[in-house]
Amino acid sequence: MATLRIQLLGAPQIYVNGDGVAIERRKSVAILAYLAVSGRVLSRDSLAALFWPDSDQAHARMGLRRALSSLNQSIGHDRIDANQDTIALVESAGLSVDVVEFRKLCTQSNTATLEQAISLYAGDFMAGFSLTDCPDFDLWQSQQSEEVRVLHLRTLHRLASLQQAAGDQARLVETARRWAEHDPLDERAHAHLISALAALG
Repeated sequence: MATLRIQLLGAPQIYVNGDGVAIERRKSVAILAYLAVSGRVLSRDSLAALFWPDSDQAHARMGLRRALSSLNQSIGHDRIDANQDTIALVESAGLSVDVVEFRKLCTQSNTATLEQAISLYAGDFMAGFSLTDCPDFDLWQSQQSEEVRVLHLRTLHRLASLQQAAGDQARLVETARRWAEHDPLDERAHAHLISALAALG
């Protein structure tokens, strides 16, 4: 099976076998993101209602079929498990979702793993993406973005503390600088940066 990488930190990007693919329908991108982040089997009716809130059930399900067809053409017909009632993204060794990986790595407590987590954070969740006719999806996206942003800042704090305790001033400078850029009002970030720069002379 081909590899499928879904990058949702920053502007959404989809890669199949390492090559970027363009998905024409914005709702297809949104559905793929929703399936990837939820990581569970979802009902057709719930997805149809979420993405076509102003349509009756028949037209909403028709819109969903078209969006799934567009997805299948872009990422392959073996990536989405869909039947008459439910839809799910197929789990496989070749599937990777950056935001899922990021959340998992952030639960660890060693420096190398936290540095790996931070490197995945290329920007806010689905930055620059929106569906103006899907208010519930936009709300979900906003909630995901805030949760991931807060987790990123907390992880930067934890990583800076570990680097300071280890006396790794050079890496602490990088972490504290990034922390200050993402949260310029947090005095702890600036304190770590000043301390590390001073230690390095």
